[in-house]
Amino acid sequence: EAAVEDLKNVCFVCNLQRWRLDQEGLGFNRHIKLEHNPRMYLYFLLHIKNKHRNQQSGQERYVHDNVWPKVGHSDTRWLPRMQTFSFHNHSESMKKESVALAESLQGLSTAVAKGCEGFDRFE
Repeated sequence: EAAVEDLKNVCFVCNLQRWRLDQEGLGFNRHIKLEHNPRMYLYFLLHIKNKHRNQQSGQERYVHDNVWPKVGHSDTRWLPRMQTFSFHNHSESMKKESVALAESLQGLSTAVAKGCEGFDRFE
């Protein structure tokens, strides 16, 4: 019950509270749908897990090495803890631009989801 309540009131990715996102950001529901959609983070992890190391960008390699280290435990330093892009956009026009960008990313999310439908298992 507490875990379900947490998912309804705290961003899974950045750990910001619903009330703060509603007051200072785009709103909690928009935030978890457009800015920190857990599904997009999962797709990203699946992408870098299945991408050959020589083809990974520096950012992809950094996240891969933190999530799947050769020695020791995984690390979450790559996640945006207690921060979100919309908090940094104080003007109304900047917020509108970030919403438009986030909505276009949602379209990309849908396309990626359709492309991942054939995966039966992940190693």
